[in-house]
Amino acid sequence: MANQSKQRLVDKLKGMNGFTSSLSDPGKLGVFMQEAYLEMDDDLRDMPEVKGGEDKSGCTALSVLITDKHIICANAGDSRSVMGTSGRTVELSYDHKPTNRPEKDRIEKANGTVTNKRVNGDLAVSRALGDFEYKKESQLPAREQQVSGEPDIKFVERAAGDEFVILACDGIWDVMSSEDANNFVRTLMSEGEKDLSLICEEMLDECLLRNSRDNMSVILIVFEEGVTYGVGEGVKGRRGKRAADSTTSEDNYN
Repeated sequence: MANQSKQRLVDKLKGMNGFTSSLSDPGKLGVFMQEAYLEMDDDLRDMPEVKGGEDKSGCTALSVLITDKHIICANAGDSRSVMGTSGRTVELSYDHKPTNRPEKDRIEKANGTVTNKRVNGDLAVSRALGDFEYKKESQLPAREQQVSGEPDIKFVERAAGDEFVILACDGIWDVMSSEDANNFVRTLMSEGEKDLSLICEEMLDECLLRNSRDNMSVILIVFEEGVTYGVGEGVKGRRGKRAADSTTSEDNYN
């Protein structure tokens, strides 16, 4: 589901009548993103492997659209996007958990239950693409099903102090707060790291050290004009220190 959704979203948006002429209006762009998510969900339902019952999977969906003046975030599920700006942390989304009151109300109105903090005692998120086992109430529109594919939308105005945007799935947020993640990125930059892929790798390694047990993915978008890099070896320096510490520990053990 994740790969199918990733491949469809940009084309879906670009093909919508009025999308390109609305790039200066974040409110309209948010509506287009909501419609794109719901249309993608319909497309996924029509896949042969879904119709045949072989594929019953689902995925959270998180995306940001960046224009000259705004950042628009669309989120369905418990992935999360946070922004660093002028040393502060701004959350661009919030996690859709079945225990959240609006989510719980929708689930119960669709003849579902929240048991052990899960939809019908099974699914840990209350919004997702796919997961059609939870979207069977034929009298209800798609956005009102037990699990909804409709994203929440948040947009912020861009400013001179904007530093970066992080998009990550729940394996990150299980062990890092939004503030933790932003500070982690800032610290690596202050240590001289400019390679975004290495910053992401180091964040994943740090989450493993913190005993994250869920799948993890992270995307980092940097606004170079708002970032100040320090001097140092960055991730290379950290990895060298870990290797040296490991060797010292082994020598002491022997």
